[in-house]
Amino acid sequence: MEHAFEAVSLDGALEVAKRLVVSEWAELHEDGVEVCRMQLVDSNGLWRIVGANRRK
Repeated sequence: MEHAFEAVSLDGALEVAKRLVVSEWAELHEDGVEVCRMQLVDSNGLWRIVGANRRK
């Protein structure tokens, strides 16, 4: 499932994405470029956030 939203900052975007994630992994993109991937590690709200490899 894909969700589109706007956020003022990356921190704000991560907070929105945390509420929307329903699968094991989620990807956060800005203008079509992957910013990071994130995974809910446990039900206590611990998240693993992995930075994207930004090659040009």
